[in-house]
Amino acid sequence: MNPCLNRKFFWLFVLLAAAAILCVSLSAVRVLYSARLTHAHLVWNLFLAGLPVGFSLLAWKCKDSKLQLLACGVCWLLFLPNAPYLVTDLVHLEARPPVPFWFDVVLFQSFICLGLLLMFLSLYWMQNLVAHLYGRRMGWLFILFVIGLTGFGIYLGREQRWNSWDLFVHPIALLTDAFQLLLRPRRRVTGLYSMLYAGFILVAYTFFYALTHLPIRFSGSESNRPS
Repeated sequence: MNPCLNRKFFWLFVLLAAAAILCVSLSAVRVLYSARLTHAHLVWNLFLAGLPVGFSLLAWKCKDSKLQLLACGVCWLLFLPNAPYLVTDLVHLEARPPVPFWFDVVLFQSFICLGLLLMFLSLYWMQNLVAHLYGRRMGWLFILFVIGLTGFGIYLGREQRWNSWDLFVHPIALLTDAFQLLLRPRRRVTGLYSMLYAGFILVAYTFFYALTHLPIRFSGSESNRPS
């Protein structure tokens, strides 16, 4: 399914925009109420989480050019871990008066849910693109490979404090650090951390994928329908 050619996706983007406005509004209310920028970084992280959606749409438009498709795919993969990275922002969740703790819980969960939804949409569209070009089996192999890399990317971001754009600013340092993580004594922790997040993403995405393929059929006459 090509999202670029389907007008029904217009309302999907309207709903996503409304959800993003809600998240930003919650963050603004918190800043105004507390007169502090605490947790305002969630807005920036959400923006980064939305970039893969744009790159996945652009990849569909560039599917006839291998070079352009590769460029879109690399950029998409590079920024993809920013979406599930929002889940790790829960480490900052604690009581911070004068803002009620329950408000921060709603704030964090709103950003996390929208970030994961954005990730699943871009994964779904990229999987369909790969399946369109190379077959359904290759589409699922692609998803497994990408989710595995995403788990490691979350570790690099949260524990090693690397950002997506560091691949362009400090490419040698980033690649060296990533490679050395496999040689250090703590590589088991790195592997476990990455696999746990990758497993979480895979299970959640599988449910998302299954929901998009649920058959909805109504049979029977008008008299058999519930009133």
